[in-house]
Amino acid sequence: MATIDLGKIKQVWRGTYNNGTAYTVDDLVAYTDSGILSTYICVANSTGNAPSSSGTAHASWNYVSKGVADPIPSQSGNSGKFLTSNGSAASWGTVSQKIVQTKFMRFNSTVSMTSSTYADTGISLTMTPTSASNKLLLTGAISVSSEDDTSLCLIVMLDSGSGFAEPEETKGPDRNNRSRCSYSWGYQDGGEEEYTIKPLAFHAVINCDNTNAHTVKIQMANRDSSGRQVLINRSYHDNNDVWMPSPTSHITLSEVEFS
Repeated sequence: MATIDLGKIKQVWRGTYNNGTAYTVDDLVAYTDSGILSTYICVANSTGNAPSSSGTAHASWNYVSKGVADPIPSQSGNSGKFLTSNGSAASWGTVSQKIVQTKFMRFNSTVSMTSSTYADTGISLTMTPTSASNKLLLTGAISVSSEDDTSLCLIVMLDSGSGFAEPEETKGPDRNNRSRCSYSWGYQDGGEEEYTIKPLAFHAVINCDNTNAHTVKIQMANRDSSGRQVLINRSYHDNNDVWMPSPTSHITLSEVEFS
């Protein structure tokens, strides 16, 4: 009886393509072209012909399953970064600002002053920066009242190793012979201010410049020469009456890393 060669009756998996192997019709291989792994079927006996080049299949091969490039960039060397996109391609990005450390102070004491020159409020924080190139971010609110209508001035003082001074980043305008201050607050006329406690909020960004211990403190002055009384954390008519509110003052000091 004559023998009839039916050829292959099924596709044959040959594994990863080898340039020295002779492949015949219906052989299946895996091959990586330009970093993309795909599966191919041999359509004409072939030896030494790679299944594809630059995404185009060789005449001896057809794609069975064509892979795609990994949409996630390589993670090697990108520790701590985040994945971002410009709308067409993904990439690794870095955080431009990072909080390195934070300190918080709630100031519960009551303070009374009549000085027309700057006096310490008792509100201060100390922080040692981890890098001279970082910045200190100071925010807070001082709860203030006064004996009568007056104008208050508040400044941030900084000691970074050479004594207290007003940092350049917080100085206000100095013109027309006006007293320079970081922040000022004018009261309305009349007697309302004697019973009212108002928050005096502030915000300052300070260059670290070195890694010495940095101490920031809040000073305040009553710019009224009549010496009217200014109070912190209480109103002028507060004689420890339980019905009088006594909001506390607070500041937050943070070291911020900019990249």
